[in-house]
Amino acid sequence: MSQRFVNLEEAIKAKMALTDEEWDTLSAEEWRLCRELCTVLKPFEQITEAISGEKYVSGSQILILTRALISALNKMLQFTVDPMEEDFANSLYEIT
Repeated sequence: MSQRFVNLEEAIKAKMALTDEEWDTLSAEEWRLCRELCTVLKPFEQITEAISGEKYVSGSQILILTRALISALNKMLQFTVDPMEEDFANSLYEIT
């Protein structure tokens, strides 16, 4: 859902510009943060889809998928410069 929101950024901005009502809008920095959030959450989406498609998920699959998530988060943390992104990725890392 958040990815769709980000994909529709220009349409949302255009629609908000055409309405007569006052809306709180996202700044360029907030839009960038939304895009980064989608990037951070992408591996979790992929793992969730993989697990959801199975009737029975074995313990070995869970270990492999968990390691994949940890690896993805480690890579993201290496290239993250925004403190908020880093905090978010660290929080996700702690729960995996």
